[in-house]
Amino acid sequence: MPFKRRDELSDAELDAALQSCEREPIHIPGSIQPFGLLFAIRPTDRI
Repeated sequence: MPFKRRDELSDAELDAALQSCEREPIHIPGSIQPFGLLFAIRPTDRI
């Protein structure tokens, strides 16, 4: 599937992409990936 932005995907395409992502193995089991992001907010935060 060629790269599309989220807002360009149909619901069926998004479901297929998410299922594919779920099946993707961790590249180096037992270690921390060299990249990533944690984004957390509290219910009282305003964005």
